[in-house]
Amino acid sequence: MHKVKPLLFILKKELKSYFDHPVAYIFLVVFLAINSFFFFRTAYIYNIADLRSMFSSFLWLFLFIVPAITMRLIAEERQRHTLEILFVQPIREWHIIIGKFLGGLAFIFIALLLTLFIPIFLSFYGDFDWGTLFAQYLGALLLGAAGISIGLFASSITKNQIVSFMISVVTFFVLMIIGYELVLFSLSGLVKNIFEQLSLSWHYSNIIRGVLDLRDIIYFFTATASFLALSYWFLIRQNINPKRALWRQLKIGIVVLIGIAIVINLLGIYIHGRLDLTSQKLYTLSAATKNIVKDLSDVVTVDFYRSDELPAEVSVTARDVTDLLSDYEVVSGGNLKIAYHNVNTENATEAEMAGIQPVQFNTLKSDEFQVKRGYFGLTVTYTDQTEIIPFIETSDDFEYRLTSLVRKMTAESGYTVGFLSGHQEKSLMADYLTLNQELSKQYNVVTVTIDSETGQFDTRPDILIIAGTSAEITDDEKEVLRTYINDNGKVLFLVDAVNIDMQTLQTTVNQFSLADLIEEFGIRVNSDIVGDMRSHESISLGGGVFSYVVPYPLWPRTTAAEGNPITSDISSVSMPWVSSLTATDQGKKIDSLLTTTEAGFSQLSNYNLLPDQQFNVPAEQLSQKVIAAAVTNQSSEAQSVNDMRMVVVGDSDFLTETYLQSNQQALIFFLNAVDWLAQDEELISVRSKQRQAAALVFEEDGQKNMVKYVNLIGVPLIVIIFGFVYLYQRRRITKRKYS
Repeated sequence: MHKVKPLLFILKKELKSYFDHPVAYIFLVVFLAINSFFFFRTAYIYNIADLRSMFSSFLWLFLFIVPAITMRLIAEERQRHTLEILFVQPIREWHIIIGKFLGGLAFIFIALLLTLFIPIFLSFYGDFDWGTLFAQYLGALLLGAAGISIGLFASSITKNQIVSFMISVVTFFVLMIIGYELVLFSLSGLVKNIFEQLSLSWHYSNIIRGVLDLRDIIYFFTATASFLALSYWFLIRQNINPKRALWRQLKIGIVVLIGIAIVINLLGIYIHGRLDLTSQKLYTLSAATKNIVKDLSDVVTVDFYRSDELPAEVSVTARDVTDLLSDYEVVSGGNLKIAYHNVNTENATEAEMAGIQPVQFNTLKSDEFQVKRGYFGLTVTYTDQTEIIPFIETSDDFEYRLTSLVRKMTAESGYTVGFLSGHQEKSLMADYLTLNQELSKQYNVVTVTIDSETGQFDTRPDILIIAGTSAEITDDEKEVLRTYINDNGKVLFLVDAVNIDMQTLQTTVNQFSLADLIEEFGIRVNSDIVGDMRSHESISLGGGVFSYVVPYPLWPRTTAAEGNPITSDISSVSMPWVSSLTATDQGKKIDSLLTTTEAGFSQLSNYNLLPDQQFNVPAEQLSQKVIAAAVTNQSSEAQSVNDMRMVVVGDSDFLTETYLQSNQQALIFFLNAVDWLAQDEELISVRSKQRQAAALVFEEDGQKNMVKYVNLIGVPLIVIIFGFVYLYQRRRITKRKYS
């Protein structure tokens, strides 16, 4: 207790010194107002329940806020000669350092607590990942702790507060900027790795993803401890005779402590251990992956090729991939073996012969840009089969890519997915290029036609996909399709009930959409265009300096319904000009997959697609619209392998190259649907881990403005009122005491 009381005394003293002056309230108001301004400036453009952009901006806010609140911690004591008073108290020098550090950290903690109003208010309109949010706040607190220790160190050097502020800003800035691409792209090899491992921003960026990696935690603790040790040294150095043994011992001890901290961080590659706080466990192997690699009948070998000279932005991905590969090897029980290859100029040919593509990037050497080549990919070998991932762009979908390859190579037989052609359907090699590439990783993908002479498919697929027919289908061809479905077929219909001319936005009802055939199996595809007044995308109009963004309800951001594996862990899928579905009484089991909110509406005949129109839809015409549905036989609760399965979606354009680049949830939805049709749902849980943050859904613009201005104006105003009342009461008490 005798050690705790001095710390509490210093802590209370520092907090009181902050809040007994208007400066603390000014700092809080400025921090909260700037943070809210920059966050809400873009928050409603993306409309997702995610605060990563806010936490990324903390790096720059802390760069000035933290030095401002720490510049006086010791410098002011030196200037006023009050340190001597503390020294004669029953307080040790380290009590002063730790107490002042805790006081500054408490101030940062209060500032962070006040930003909680943003996720709290937004949580009424979107589903936040609270595990990720906890990691982000913890990361911000660790960043604040490192910043406070830097500021304390700067304040211990001088009694001039301005000089202290500048030293703190420069030190913080250097440790932050050495982790940015601006600096790292001009470095290579060992130097780049050292800069990354010693960078505040690099470790902080890892944490705010939602992962507490032991290497990042160690970095912040060792960085904070190192600067506190330096602060302690500069505090007591004037009170110790340089000729005494204590002087040398302290000097050596602090140098050794800082040296150990640096070495530990530089050897971070050998430190393992992380806690994945994301709700989907995005950085942890799923149960499905573990089951697949445990049940391998023979050894799978993964050859991982990586060169040291890679762009800085690949560093985080490289660390994640290395960790995941290590996890694969551990959980496989020896069934999956990893071979690591460090690629350089001498063995680059070996990597290229294995199929790993070199990636070109720029580095800055001798004041000019030079082109470098790097390798970052892998090969998977099983018996006489080899599959290649030539370049790993991101770790977000790495587990799915590797697990699906292993699954495809080791499966006894694969399903054939056939895309119907001959009726102006979407093309696999033009419209659905990405779709084709992703689907081919797990299935045999072919194009099928109906032979008019035999009345059969030229190749009978296990799963049939009919995507956007817009030319006549004969009655005989419909009979072939009807027979296929009734014979327990597996079909995915992507239906365009309304054709749209993309140049003129003119519309015509599609007479060849196969809506009549689909209705026989319990789903009516309506000839409408659906919008959503609450949840939708925004589009850009104009060009150059006159471009502006407007909300566009006719591109609804549909909500994933619960209860079917297809929509497992999918938040929403954007649909351009989609039609609604209605269930009919045909004795089938119908599951809604994608729907609008309760603010959905339909344009039934007089279609107006112009984005700059006023969407004034009466409240009585708003209701939830079904966009995608799954159909099975009602006859049995437990579906057998031979049961009919069907998925119907009121649009085929959302999977084309134009929309898929910014709509990854659509690709996941489609692949999940194919897995469900194949009744091979093991990979769905792996693939769905790529999901984006949930959408923010507001009933009206007034709710958006309420959340925005409560945080931008309301919370800072509360701080101002509290500060005014507190300082006024304190002044009255002081006057009464001395009157």
